[in-house]
Amino acid sequence: MTAAYREYTFKYWMDTHRSEEIFFVLQVQKVMPKTFVAFGSCRYVEEGERLPRSHIIADCKSEADALALRDRFFAIRVDTGKTIEKEMYRRVDKFAARAEGKTRRR
Repeated sequence: MTAAYREYTFKYWMDTHRSEEIFFVLQVQKVMPKTFVAFGSCRYVEEGERLPRSHIIADCKSEADALALRDRFFAIRVDTGKTIEKEMYRRVDKFAARAEGKTRRR
């Protein structure tokens, strides 16, 4: 029964993405009141695409500083994801045990 419930659980959403896909580093070309345009492109951003300014996490003096910040955020993600996953499986196991007990009583 526990194995059946575990099949319905899911990993934390960032587990399947690389840091470059989640936190991309771009150099700003033009800033407007609510949006900005960045140089270059990446998987999720086209050349010349206007992006909301709310998507900016930080501004850095150099690309190396931005990459270091991205790596720190990603490391936090790994630790937090492991904690969430452990708690999720603990709860699933507890629920499965209760459900199995109800089934046996019937």
